[in-house]
Amino acid sequence: MRRQEIEAEVRYPGRTLYTQQALDRATAVLDELYAAAERQGLTYDDFRLSGLAGPAIYAVRVHWQAAGPPAGSEALRALVDSLAAALTARNLTATVETERGMPYVAVARTAAMPALGPNNRASIWVGLTGDDPERGTGWSAAVDLPRGGPGCDIVASYDEPGVAAVADVITAFAEGRVSNPFRL
Repeated sequence: MRRQEIEAEVRYPGRTLYTQQALDRATAVLDELYAAAERQGLTYDDFRLSGLAGPAIYAVRVHWQAAGPPAGSEALRALVDSLAAALTARNLTATVETERGMPYVAVARTAAMPALGPNNRASIWVGLTGDDPERGTGWSAAVDLPRGGPGCDIVASYDEPGVAAVADVITAFAEGRVSNPFRL
């Protein structure tokens, strides 16, 4: 039931892709919040209307953004290389590219991918960003256009489980199984 609350909270995610890892972590946080309430004599029905699912998923997102990826270009490159390998293992064409010193993964267009870009045939890139103080550091993806297209945040940790979670959500997007976060 608590997982349903988290999923309802992210039903219309806007420009964010929530990984299963993030949803699992937020569900665990929500479980703990309800357990704390029950220890104080509140029942599930007393407490569920307080709307804690939103703060639980937001707290997970902010925590990972604040922690940021490992410092150093070698560590960042290792994460991006690992992501490219994970996407390739999921039958996507993924190559590591570098722009302005930052590595990212170029993911080739698939037949099931939603229409992207002015010609509806654009591909996407996935990587780590951190140049916008308003958003913090984190996984992100964008439509691969000559000057950069609309982008989205991806909520996941900066380790191998996070890499796998990002690869899973990008694969789901490439297969048309998640909503399009790049719509303008």
